[in-house]
Amino acid sequence: MEPVIATVRTRGANGRVRLSAAGRRKGCEPAVTARRNLWRNPRHSIVNVAVTVTNGRHYMDIQPIPLTSHGDSRGMLVALEQERNVPFEIRRVYYLFATTQDVHRGRHAHRHLNQLAVAVRGSVTFLLDDGTGPCEVVLDDPTKGLLLGSMVWRDLYDFSDDCVLMVLADQHYDSADYITDYDEFLREVRGGQRVEGALAW
Repeated sequence: MEPVIATVRTRGANGRVRLSAAGRRKGCEPAVTARRNLWRNPRHSIVNVAVTVTNGRHYMDIQPIPLTSHGDSRGMLVALEQERNVPFEIRRVYYLFATTQDVHRGRHAHRHLNQLAVAVRGSVTFLLDDGTGPCEVVLDDPTKGLLLGSMVWRDLYDFSDDCVLMVLADQHYDSADYITDYDEFLREVRGGQRVEGALAW
């Protein structure tokens, strides 16, 4: 069963995070898409969230990864190096492009996989949920990556016409690692011990 989607207006520090060098226009109040289990806790802000145990619960396993750019009047370059600015061994790289704005991609979680997503060009919105509630993240800066750990549901949408989204992964493709049913994801993520030595809650 797919999660119920609702559009709400928000103000101030909410779940919406923009990983961008550009500032938000004055007076512009974004519409935030939120799942049925909306959790209005600022812990889902990308600026302070990481894998941490506090009072028996864990923080969503997402982190911003700054990517240093080098360049001059000829252009810019960003280097990605495993176990340096990519905090895992890179075993797979893929990229999405030519995705229309009304399309949703993702809509799944991974039991074991860790990934780093970078919007090399254009922009895309991620709705991320670890079973306690969502946070919405906009990737639109090629010098900022989004690190996604295991057992985080992701829904990708609002692709710009020119979006090229590159994803680096620490495992080869394995269909058994995917959870494509949201209710099954909730059962697994709330079921106790997480896989491969991850946190229990």
